[in-house]
Amino acid sequence: MKLTNENIAAVVEKIQKFFEQADVSVRDRTKINLLVEEALLRCSEHFGAEKDFEFKMSKWLGVPKLLIQIRGEAFNPLETPENYDDEVITATVMQNLLHYESA
Repeated sequence: MKLTNENIAAVVEKIQKFFEQADVSVRDRTKINLLVEEALLRCSEHFGAEKDFEFKMSKWLGVPKLLIQIRGEAFNPLETPENYDDEVITATVMQNLLHYESA
């Protein structure tokens, strides 16, 4: 699957439904969706919309799991380089989203 806006939107919608069926709270689903969408959009900006990615959703011992893989050079979308002028959400905010309670 390519990192296009349409594919990213479709993935976010599937993730929303998956975590809804897993009985995750609305608040946590919203945070997860924002985090995944922002990370994928940053990867799209960095790698380009033609870059392939894979995502898998599963449950392990009743806990929903999400795996997103992009092959290529190492890139952490949660770390913003100092020369990155077009940030939507700062790295600090993104890291705080990762550490929210009961995630």
